[in-house]
Amino acid sequence: MAPSTAPAAPQSAPATMAAGSALEGKSGEYIAAAIAEVLTGHFAEAGEQIDKASEIVPSDESIAAARDLFQGYRRRIRQAEAERRAEYHEAVRRVRWCMIAQRSLGGLPPGLEKKLRAKVEEVASSCGKVGGSESLRDAATEEAARLKADSAEALTKSQQLLGEAAKLLADDDSDYGETFRALAKKLSREIESWKQLWESVQTDTPEGRDLGADELKVMESNLAEALVDVESMVAEKPWRIALMRAKEEARELAADPESLPDQHWYKDVIGDIERRGQEAVRDAKWYDALSAYAGLSKLSPDNEEYQNTLKLIRRHVRMLGLYGNERSDDPSAPPGPGEAGLKQPATRATGDRVAPEPARWERMVSGVDAEMVDRTIRRLSASYVTAVDFRKLTRGALLSVKVLAQTPQVADTFPDLRDEAKKQRFIQIIDRQLDAVAKTDRVDDLDLRLAFNVVLRASERTVKIPTEVVAIEFAEGFLDELDRFSAVIWPNSVADFRKHMLGQFVGVGIRINKAPDEPLKVLTPLAGSPAYKAGIRAGDAILAVDGCPTKDRDIDELVDSIMGEKGTKVVLTVKRRGGLKPIDIPVVRDKIFIRTVRGWRRRPVTGEWDYVLDADQSIGYIRITQFTDETPRDVQKVLKNLRADGIKSIVLDLRINPGGLLRSAVAVANEFVDSGRIVSTRGRQVFSTTKNAKSGGTFLSGDLVVLVDKLSASAAEIVSGALKDLGRATIVGKRTYGKGSVQNVITLRHDPVTRQQLASLKLTTAYYYVGDSERLLHRENGAESWGVDPDVEVSMTPKQTDRWREIQFSNELLQDTQTDELDQDLAAQYDHDIQLQTAVVLLRLMQLQHAHPSVAKAPPAEAPVVPPVQVR
Repeated sequence: MAPSTAPAAPQSAPATMAAGSALEGKSGEYIAAAIAEVLTGHFAEAGEQIDKASEIVPSDESIAAARDLFQGYRRRIRQAEAERRAEYHEAVRRVRWCMIAQRSLGGLPPGLEKKLRAKVEEVASSCGKVGGSESLRDAATEEAARLKADSAEALTKSQQLLGEAAKLLADDDSDYGETFRALAKKLSREIESWKQLWESVQTDTPEGRDLGADELKVMESNLAEALVDVESMVAEKPWRIALMRAKEEARELAADPESLPDQHWYKDVIGDIERRGQEAVRDAKWYDALSAYAGLSKLSPDNEEYQNTLKLIRRHVRMLGLYGNERSDDPSAPPGPGEAGLKQPATRATGDRVAPEPARWERMVSGVDAEMVDRTIRRLSASYVTAVDFRKLTRGALLSVKVLAQTPQVADTFPDLRDEAKKQRFIQIIDRQLDAVAKTDRVDDLDLRLAFNVVLRASERTVKIPTEVVAIEFAEGFLDELDRFSAVIWPNSVADFRKHMLGQFVGVGIRINKAPDEPLKVLTPLAGSPAYKAGIRAGDAILAVDGCPTKDRDIDELVDSIMGEKGTKVVLTVKRRGGLKPIDIPVVRDKIFIRTVRGWRRRPVTGEWDYVLDADQSIGYIRITQFTDETPRDVQKVLKNLRADGIKSIVLDLRINPGGLLRSAVAVANEFVDSGRIVSTRGRQVFSTTKNAKSGGTFLSGDLVVLVDKLSASAAEIVSGALKDLGRATIVGKRTYGKGSVQNVITLRHDPVTRQQLASLKLTTAYYYVGDSERLLHRENGAESWGVDPDVEVSMTPKQTDRWREIQFSNELLQDTQTDELDQDLAAQYDHDIQLQTAVVLLRLMQLQHAHPSVAKAPPAEAPVVPPVQVR
């Protein structure tokens, strides 16, 4: 029927408006329903609701855009789930390959296993001579051309050697032979692809080298995986690799980890590793035992027997690592210095002579005395969060010292342990103490102190282990029985502890790393730091510090030499990317503040952070890496700027955030809420405290999504838990770590002049309870509930996480990057980060809901109709 051209009646305008309002209201209902479906895990149904809203108001561009966004998001989710399934099956196959190798290698003809392993080692060595993407990017024209030629030669040699390895098993039709040949064939294809890519690299221009480096980087992981698969088939202990694959890959990737114990391959691995672990403990092969029981504890986290055995094994490994001789008699131990190409211990110039670098244990125990342990014991009864089981603690302390005496390799460090009679008298005294503790009706802190004094005197009369060593091992033994977070900050660790807690130190302001036998490398200077101002760049190789070469020095020693007193100068000898000659750059040390608040991208020129994720949709992005004293001030500043820029929605990223200061967490949460309880603390011997929100927050209105994962802990859990409990934010990601205990730092020794702490006790004194509901965050043994549960659970595979984290890390660096390249990198990071995509989709839907104010809001996120969705 054609539209009428007659004049409309006076009442028709209101009628039209009413009809339009009704349609808009109906579309708003669909949008609200879509949000509710997302929050209750029904993504397909959410898509249907958005489609209905779009059909009712087809001219609404915002609804159409949301529909397109959601459709793209669902496609990405399906793709991610397919990736997860493929990665899981690949991980299981790799576990099976390793177990085939473990069963088969010993049955090969005499000498063949050794020949095969040697040939594969040659392949790996030849592949190791191939230039990597970063080497190409850093090289000048002539160096790049040489790198190209050398790489092509090394890859050709690798293929030849791989063919020779496969021929050794040409007539082997067993599962092992067929598997090895198939994996060798796959590696050969990867080597050929890599060789062709190297041959195509244009080395005569920086642009050509950068393009080649980008292409090489994409392929490097595939080649590395294929090489590791072949190496695994000839490893001396393939079971270790199988265990690693099972616990770190297959279990993480499983759609339902709780169902794994019912699967045959999983049962086979558990049974085999348990047998090997028991044999390793029996034969005192402590590194093998550690591998076995650490894996078993991860695969069966509720098995108390595994946990107790692992605790004993870790004590033995600790003694080997700290006090054992450099060349361990334990055949399961990793290579010591001088083996596997490792250098001998570094030396440090002292005046006119060169003295050996102090042993690690000597540095660790420096400044320790018995009084510190005595003061630690006294504080346990007075301050610990729960009643202390001193029987358990005393037993743990005595066993720790006993393990020290019974570890044969320690005798090279403490020679009196070689005297069997003295050692046995010492152990007998410890055993009598253990027997007394077991039989005594009541054990308290006095008994623990008495046991400590008995052990000290016994050591002095027999094996003469230094008092500092006995003190540390006794204390570590009883603290190990307490909880995971209580610890003594010994004098050697105080400076590092203070740096991390306060978020400041004196230095030059660079992030560095170091590969074996390579110079120190600058990952990035910190914005505004002395190094940044002096001209240090990302990618610079620091060849020397004050004239001392860095190549053969330990990274901890290098950090100590670069740091120093404020106002003093350090000269860094630097080789620049593409540069021909090293240059000396003097840098004046200054106080460095660790910036824990980061944004979405670096601004060009200044290197400052841009916190706008999507300007068109008014979405901001704030990532907090740790909670220090500076964090609340920086967050407040960012929020004020975002408000001024018209940002209406924010993603607060707390993933991989280990926590920090309670006062910092409370202040950050207070920026988003102005009423309600943020957190309370309660303990056995401390006053209960409550931190309520105060008025004056910067972002009290506007949509907020908080990202968390299994590494979000402590202060990060307080912020996310409070914002969820108070109904202020929607939580996306994975359940948090469950570190909900309060540690007070108690001075054990201080400098009488400066009053600075020289040794401290970090002791658990209370638990955190978040929000008005007072939910306990802490994960206790056997607990099924802990931490902060997400409203929308989004799982990511290790590979998916690695992809976006690698790009994110690269984008954090202060380096010269073209805007279009940065845009491409950020787009790739966003595409791989499914948790962030989920947050953006939620915020866009919430914005649509605000555009239809006549509609009631969706049900609260904290009360879903079904358990939180797992978007995998």
